[in-house]
Parts: sequence; structure tokens; C-alpha cells
Amino acid sequence: MNKLERKVCSVEQAKTLFKLGLCLNSSLYWVHNKYTNDWDLLPLFHHSDDLGIKDIPAYDVAELGMLLPEIFELKPYRCLCFKKDGSWIYTIQNCTENGMEDWEDFITIVENTEAKVKAASLIRMIERRFLTIENLKL
Repeated sequence: MNKLERKVCSVEQAKTLFKLGLCLNSSLYWVHNKYTNDWDLLPLFHHSDDLGIKDIPAYDVAELGMLLPEIFELKPYRCLCFKKDGSWIYTIQNCTENGMEDWEDFITIVENTEAKVKAASLIRMIERRFLTIENLKL
């Protein structure tokens, strides 16, 4: 994985986000060529469908960060993203019965890059209906 690929979601995550209905312009795209069957990461890409090329937005760390909530509108949840022991962790916590000083993990996702953990978290929140495409911070 090259340095640029570490800064964007994986091809699989990009496909899932697209299937879930997220299709925003991105600075980078995963581009599939049906003749070579490879996926390449390229800058903003426009093409003619008759070339046999398909592209999917490859959301980067900043783009994903803008979409993820810092705190849910429906309290008492909060979201944290941090790096620990070489892995990126995104956790959604909920407030315990003891009040806002005591939090417990509700959902925790661990990935090897910040972009992947943010994409995985966004996918999980959409699939579990914590977020909808319509109410994302677009």
C-alpha cells in the first residue's frame, strides 16, 4: 500500500458507501478498467462509459471526517477517533446511568489507517441507521 492509498478508504469501502447511496465528489477516485481488471487511485476522473472504465469516489481522511458526527444529535452518545499501538480506533460511546462523567463503549472499530477506520465507522452507522445519507453533514 503506497502513501496515497493510506490516506483514502479502500476500494471495498468505497463500493459499499456507493451502494449505500453516498456519491459525493472527491479529490481522488478508485478507477476500474475492465480490460486490465485493476483498480487504480487517480485524481478527479471524468470519462466516457464507452471506454470501459468505472470510477468510485475514494474519500480521504478529511472528506470522511467532515461526514462523521463529533457528537450525535441524540444524546447521550459521543464519538472518538484516536491512534493506539499502531492501530486507528473509532468508538461510539454512550453515557452510563452515572451521568455524563461515565462513558462506555457502544461500538468500536479498529483499522490500520485513519481513512479506513473512518470509512468503516461511517458504513456501520449508516447500516445500523444511526445516520442516513440525507442527514450527513454534506
